[in-house]
Formats: sequence, structure tokens, C-alpha cells
Amino acid sequence: MAAITLIEYAKGIKDDWLRAVVETFASGSPVLGKLAFMDIKAGAIEYLQEETLPGIAFRNLNATYTASSGVLNPLVEKVKILGGSIDTDIAFIRRFGEERRKLDIEQKAKAAARYFDAMFIDGDESTYPTQFYGLNKRLVSPQLMYADGAGSAGAVLSENILDRLIDGLDEKPDLLLMGKAMARQLKYVFKSSTIISTDKNQWGEKVLFYDGIEIGILDKDNLNNVILDIDETVGSDTCGSIYALKFGENRLIGIQTAPPDLKDLGEITVGKLTYRMDWDVGIAMFHPRCAARMAGIKKTSGVI
Repeated sequence: MAAITLIEYAKGIKDDWLRAVVETFASGSPVLGKLAFMDIKAGAIEYLQEETLPGIAFRNLNATYTASSGVLNPLVEKVKILGGSIDTDIAFIRRFGEERRKLDIEQKAKAAARYFDAMFIDGDESTYPTQFYGLNKRLVSPQLMYADGAGSAGAVLSENILDRLIDGLDEKPDLLLMGKAMARQLKYVFKSSTIISTDKNQWGEKVLFYDGIEIGILDKDNLNNVILDIDETVGSDTCGSIYALKFGENRLIGIQTAPPDLKDLGEITVGKLTYRMDWDVGIAMFHPRCAARMAGIKKTSGVI
């Protein structure tokens, strides 16, 4: 099965409540709104990630080529089980109807989308085995860059810093991902520049673009913690990061054993009706230059 986005998958869902859950995932996260998912078997996938290309050359008449091979790194990615149970007191349903139960389910879906966002950045399987590895564990030099070029101090945001980040990918990114505090820095630094534009996304929300690249803003996780704040220490400076992402097959992609599932379990606990939401999900980087992180960006004077 070819990889498809949650938005595309939702179009074919006949169950209204499951469709609402999937649409909440997609609309509640700038990452889940763009990430395509491919189905895998047995909860894991083995693949080869390109590291270096083989040699190539011209040759003289009657001369031979020197044989060479590229380097492909074998990698394994595993899905993790994301979800939860949703209980609604039967008394609420008597008073407010089935819509009250639907609201509980959509709220759980919103929490799941925010939790996925947090894991996408900070997930750490080595410390928490139920999580998948996020970008901060995956991206190392040269895909981890520093605004000052060395990582010894912070530097304020500039066009050169963003262009270096963009050039860290082998293609133009689909998304520049940052937190709200960093977005304020960006809007201030480029307030007089035409390189920043605005448009509406598929949900009718106004979004920013830098040189035609959409800017995705991560806010808070399901526990109300800021996911991407300006709170990283580089040298003696307090800084933040921006990420550049290229989605799609053979690039940055989501993996799943099956799409999100929603099941009505009935009255397990007396007086409450229970739904269970489950999703075997993870991410994979099929190309080493499908994502990059620019760290060490400090606040511009006067912008908080």
C-alpha cells in the first residue's frame, strides 16, 4: 500500500466518529497534517539509508573504470502503541446525548496529536522504551547545525541562518518547524521583508511562509508543557531550534501497522461507556538529508 496522509485517509472513513478522530489528528498537529504513513508488517521495518554515493569518472580510450560501490546503512524502525481509553458517564449521555461522548473522544484525539508532536521532537526509546526516537535523538552533524557555525555561543536569527538550514536538505523543505517564541523572532526579524508571506491552509487557518516554505508552529503537549521553547543552552546563551523537514516516500515518513483504530467496548465499568483508541505508529528517515535542525538561535534584543 502506498503511503497516504491522514487527511487523504479520512476521506474514505465511513464511521463518523473515527473520521472525526483522524481529522483531529491531522488538524491538531502541523506534523500529522503533512506526514504520510505507510503500512508495515510485524511492527518493524528494515531498510537501507543512503550514506555515500559510488565513485564516477571519465575514462580514456582503451582504459578501464575503477569499480566502486556506495555505502548504504541498514536501519530498523519499530512502531509504538499510542492511544488510550475514553470513559463517559452514562448520566452525561442521558443529559446531553451522544454528542457528549463524541466530545470526550475528540478531546482524547487532541491530546494524542499533541503527545505525538512532543515525541516527534523529544521521543527517546533508550530512556523510555514505549516511545519512538524523535528528531533530537536522530539528527547529528551535519544535520545538526548551530547558528554561530560552531556551537560555542548563540546567534540571533538571520536570513543566512535560515538559508543554511534549508540547504541542509537535498530538496526544498515542505515545512519549517518551530515554537511560538521562535515564530515571534522570525516575524520581527523579517517584518519589513517580502520573503515572509501568509496564506490559509486546508483548515482555513492563516499560516506563515518563508520563501514559499510553510512554517509549522508547535505549541504545547497534552500536559500543557511547551514543546519547542527558547530554553536550550549553547555556550552561555539561552537559545532555541528550528527544524527543516521534507516529507514523503523515500524521505521523512510515518509508519504504522494499520491506521488509527477506535473501538466501542461498552459498559466495562458500571455506569460508564468506554471507547478505546489505538494506533501502532512511528517515523522513519529513509534519506539522511530529509530533516535538519538549526540550534543555537538566541532571542533578538527587544523580542520576548
